[in-house]
Formats: sequence, structure tokens, C-alpha cells
Amino acid sequence: MTPRVAFCTAITANFAAHARVLVEALRRYHPDVPIVAVVAERDEVAAAVDVGDAERLSMRVFDIPHFLHQAFICSPHELTVLAKPLVLRLLLERGYDAALFIDSDILVTDALTPLIEKTCAHAVALTPHLLEPLT
Repeated sequence: MTPRVAFCTAITANFAAHARVLVEALRRYHPDVPIVAVVAERDEVAAAVDVGDAERLSMRVFDIPHFLHQAFICSPHELTVLAKPLVLRLLLERGYDAALFIDSDILVTDALTPLIEKTCAHAVALTPHLLEPLT
């Protein structure tokens, strides 16, 4: 049986163009894999953000206690970081065998099949930001 896999990302409104480029690239190499984009903004802002051919979710779907307070004290970047484990859990709860979170500023230039296979074979697959120490 082929594993059910989904991609996801989290953005703020100012990263919508990044998300659209990511979604287009993912569609090019994985046309049948669902993509979810969480827009870490107030509902009215999130509803207006174009994330291309991805399912757009607002933070409200996660039912975060005191979310408006969180949004007030957190930076936009911190809100997207907050969304990462929540969207991954949501996709696993929807019945996907694997969910791959990809930052919206990642440039996908080829199929991610090896990464998908590793993620399906293990509980978690982490990708580093750097492959070598900074000099």
C-alpha cells in the first residue's frame, strides 16, 4: 500500500509569494500530494492571503487558548514556529502516514521522493539548516 503523505508550511501574510512559489514547485514534482499552508495571522488577514493551490488554514483551526494574546506578544516568525508542530499533528490526525513541513523560503528543484521515503520509514525526519559549520 502506498503511504498517504502531505506537505505543509506556515507563513505570515508577507511570505505569501514564497508560499506560492513553494506550492508551484511541490505541484510540479508531486502533483497528487496534498499541501496545507497555515497563515499565522488574524482570521480576516489569513482569509485574504493567496497561497496558490494549497489548502489555506488560519491559526483558529488549532484552538489555541488565548491566541490573540499570543499573537500580540509573539513576533510573526514566532507564530509560524508555533504553527509547525500543530499543523504536523493535524495532518497525522487526518490519517496521513507522513507529513513533511517545508519552510516557505525553501527552493524545491527536484522530487522529494527520497525524503518522503525516509519520513515514511521513520517517525521523524529532520533537515538541517546548515551542512557545514559557519566560518
